Amino acid sequence: MKHSLLYTILLTFAAHLTTAAQSIRTLFKNEIVYGKVQKITGTESIVSLTRGTTTIPVKDTTYFDEKGNTTERRIRIVDSYIYKYITKFDTAGNKLETICDTGLKKQIFKYDKSGNLIGMFQVSKTEKLYCSARFKYDDSHNLLETEDYLPSGKCTLKRCFRYDDKGFIDEENDYWNKDKLPQVLLFNYSNYDEMGNWTHLEITGNSPQGKPESTRIRNRQITYYQ
Repeated sequence: MKHSLLYTILLTFAAHLTTAAQSIRTLFKNEIVYGKVQKITGTESIVSLTRGTTTIPVKDTTYFDEKGNTTERRIRIVDSYIYKYITKFDTAGNKLETICDTGLKKQIFKYDKSGNLIGMFQVSKTEKLYCSARFKYDDSHNLLETEDYLPSGKCTLKRCFRYDDKGFIDEENDYWNKDKLPQVLLFNYSNYDEMGNWTHLEITGNSPQGKPESTRIRNRQITYYQ
């Protein structure tokens, strides 16, 4: 057991040394992923601790180009959905925006000069705003806060994040409609691949009163460019 643990620690440390300059941030959650990522395939199911039920696993596959930009996302619950993403750049090569246009609605992602996602807008095909989100970061480009808004400007959800020493989220506090007490999500990673990226994650959701309500189980497999 001790030798296995030591091997895991050394493997993770070595992966971080060799991939420090090679990492991407996922478009949807700004999670850091080490290495030259080609594809991430994940599944998620939610176990309700109050009702004793488990949801149908959701399969979510995201594809990236060689520069780490999201190009396609495929989601399967019962039916399957495919979304295409096009990223636009300025003349200096800086990201300006990413667009996903389904024909019925469009998601527009806006970036700052450092490449951080700072705004997301969902609009109809006639450009009517459905909802929007704002994002704030620390100096290491870790996502600190997100805020979701209705077209009226009302904030419906604020999320605050805390990170571990690997750069992975270890706690999330969700404030619904600016409640004073948050729902607290605690992240527990138990498996990592050869690049140091997590492959198994369990998230415990606690009520504002501190009572465990649910467990989200996530597994993922990462494919890398050679």
